[in-house]
Amino acid sequence: MTLSGTTTFIARTDPAAASLVFVLLDPAAPAAPPVATVTASGSAGNASWTASVNTATVPNGTYSLVARATATGTIVSSAPAAVTIQNAAADDGAEPVAFTVTLPTPGARLSGAAILSATANQPLDGFTFTITGAGDAVSRSLSATSNGVRTVWNANWDTSSVPNGDYALATVAVKAGQETHGEARAFSVENTSVALTVTSPSNNAEVSGSRDIVVAAVPAATSVTVRISSATDDSVASVRNAAFDAARQVWIAHWNTVDFPNGNYRIAARGIDDQGREFLSAPVTVRILNAVQPASPFSVRVVIPAAGATVAGTVPLAAAVSGIAAGVKFFATPANGAVIGIDGRFDAASGRWIGAWRSGDSANGTASIGAVAVNSENVRVESERVHVNVVNADTSEPPAHDGFSVRLLEPADGAVTGRVRFVAETEGGAAEVRFFVRLRGEDREPRTLRASRAASP
Repeated sequence: MTLSGTTTFIARTDPAAASLVFVLLDPAAPAAPPVATVTASGSAGNASWTASVNTATVPNGTYSLVARATATGTIVSSAPAAVTIQNAAADDGAEPVAFTVTLPTPGARLSGAAILSATANQPLDGFTFTITGAGDAVSRSLSATSNGVRTVWNANWDTSSVPNGDYALATVAVKAGQETHGEARAFSVENTSVALTVTSPSNNAEVSGSRDIVVAAVPAATSVTVRISSATDDSVASVRNAAFDAARQVWIAHWNTVDFPNGNYRIAARGIDDQGREFLSAPVTVRILNAVQPASPFSVRVVIPAAGATVAGTVPLAAAVSGIAAGVKFFATPANGAVIGIDGRFDAASGRWIGAWRSGDSANGTASIGAVAVNSENVRVESERVHVNVVNADTSEPPAHDGFSVRLLEPADGAVTGRVRFVAETEGGAAEVRFFVRLRGEDREPRTLRASRAASP
């Protein structure tokens, strides 16, 4: 083995040692004092040792390289390895090769796809990164690729190809057949992944009524949500937070399938680990098949809007029920296929169940509206769908009002708690200001707050 410039010596001990040195001996006089002695630094319980050596401090020639480890007062030597030191003469006028490892930084904790990078002071012919594992016979050599002028050298490395643990990075630059070795750099690999599996319901299961969606997360996640979507185009129908069941060591989300029309749906889980990273499960497909009793006098039909109507903005909904209903839920399916559930309420004046759909939140085009009614005996009936045409104006640019505008000053963006003050500023003469409050994702009408005028400063 021929060495030049700065190089790295690596040794492993079994079991761990208290200290280790590398020595260069004259092979013609092995009992003589070493030509050079270098103290190594240990890692991973002192089972792996590295030392950086500037071979230019040793005369050119052939030597025996020996590692000497000390444990419990006993010195153990390795078998010698023959090395030849061949450094270029210092008077040739050539600038010595030097480089800096920019990635990873010293002591870095790497995960996933990592980039190894070094920058040289002059164009090189080649560059190699070598990763050695501590306590495990792991060794990876990666040939780097360069930029146009061959001064920046990069290599891509998938850290999941090695176990988690401590590692050392050795580097070698090559120019004109001469190798220049860099100092060893210590870093660690810390990959964390959460495997999510929807264990219940099973794939292709038929479901009805109320049931639990069960998710296994290995290792433990900090939070899990369940996403239920229509199987036709993966449109979001519902996202629910799962709760951790410590006794069963699983996450559970409760699901009443009666809240959804019969049909095929896809269920997937999303987990977050303690570092905020996101992991997704493979989806399972289920079929909702809640029984409908056609012979029952209990029925429901959508009366508003009328079939074929053109609608926009907030669309009033009304359903007539034959019999006595304990509850009615409307379902709007716009052109993009999403299923939007809207809770109905009974209007005593008209004797109908009513609701409202914000069509402006959905795409223009043909939409269908249906209703599901449930009575006190938990008999569930579903209406026929009413098809309407949604035509909402493009509101991406609000209309201009010369000399008149309003701007919300308080609260600022973000979370609020307790009693909240709303403040708005108007330009131009305003007769009245109202604030509208609605939780994001709700389909109900917003709460309206009438503002009082503040005194002018």
